[in-house]
Amino acid sequence: FEARGDLETARQFCLNALQVRPDFAEAELVLARIELGLGDPTSAENRLRRVRNRITSAEPLVLLAQAALDNERPGEAEALLQEAQRRLADEANLELEARVAVLNGQIMQSQGRYDDALAAYARAIEVDPLDAQYRLLDAELRLRLRDPDNAARQLSSYIQLTGNDRDPDVRSLLGRALWAQGNLSAASGHLATAHQLRGARN
Repeated sequence: FEARGDLETARQFCLNALQVRPDFAEAELVLARIELGLGDPTSAENRLRRVRNRITSAEPLVLLAQAALDNERPGEAEALLQEAQRRLADEANLELEARVAVLNGQIMQSQGRYDDALAAYARAIEVDPLDAQYRLLDAELRLRLRDPDNAARQLSSYIQLTGNDRDPDVRSLLGRALWAQGNLSAASGHLATAHQLRGARN
């Protein structure tokens, strides 16, 4: 259910598992990850603090860093990411390495270190080129820095690589980048498609 994007159902299954076995650390870790996806970093953080020393992988630390960043504590997030990187040095995990890179990029961006942030996003994309979120963060920052050409290039290369032209966030941001380039006809097509994919929600 989590992989399908049905986070509410996934959350309920985790809660059921914890009712049966309250000390099930893996279920609590998954539940914390789901709560972050649902926009509840405070509850996720409480769960992660309970399991951070019971699970030896870097994931609890990476998720704690994300929760700290969501709760506007970038300094704490940075320290947690350093600890996560030490764990990753002993036990490589490309998915977590990409997430560490992107969270570092978000911290750098919040500090106004835009070139460093773009370098971190590039590292995340290099490790996991199929994750749309990493491309979106990179392109969004490039657009803010008045570089619509490279923003559009980043998103177009994602569509070309994956064949996925049904992501409304990618199509919407690509439309905005083309609009900033002055390519109004192409921009309008992408924005119309994004609106159609989102339906009445937006």
